[in-house]
This record gives sequence, structure tokens and C-alpha cells, in this order.
Amino acid sequence: TLSEHFYLNPSYLSSLFCQKTGKTISNYIKDVRMEQAKKLLLDSKLSISEIAERVGYQNYRYFCKLFKSEFHQPPLSFRINQPAGRAEERKEERV
Repeated sequence: TLSEHFYLNPSYLSSLFCQKTGKTISNYIKDVRMEQAKKLLLDSKLSISEIAERVGYQNYRYFCKLFKSEFHQPPLSFRINQPAGRAEERKEERV
């Protein structure tokens, strides 16, 4: 576990993490996964279920529920509603 890796008590690690980031460890991980899912939706042609698995969710429906609660629209709607050329703009920003 994370606490064992850093030789810290789990409760202390959670408290310290929350103090430094303003988020619980679970919420931080969820946020990172959701941001990665957004990138995959914009930059790939992977199916929604493949994206869910790639970001760490085995349950497709649960992933869709979390995504919708985070971004106020389901993953497919998010992908469809992005302006044309958005993926190309993002690639140019990375260069």
C-alpha cells in the first residue's frame, strides 16, 4: 500500500495528503483518471469501454456515471460536442 511504501500510518498519510492537496487520496486519483479519460476521448478513437478500462475502471456504467457527475455530460456526448479540430489543437500545444 501507499502508506507502507512511505512507512507512514494510513490515517496520518491521508491527513497529510489532504492538507497538502485539499483533496482526499481517492478524490485525487478519481480526478487524475477523469482528466486522462477526457484526453483519450479527444485524442483517440477508442471506445468508451476501452477508455474506461485504460483509466482504471472495470465497470463501464460506473465510469459513465462518474464522468457525467464530473463533467455534466456522458462521455460520448463530451466527445461529440467538442469543436472540430480540437484534437489537432491539443497536439500542436504539446510541440
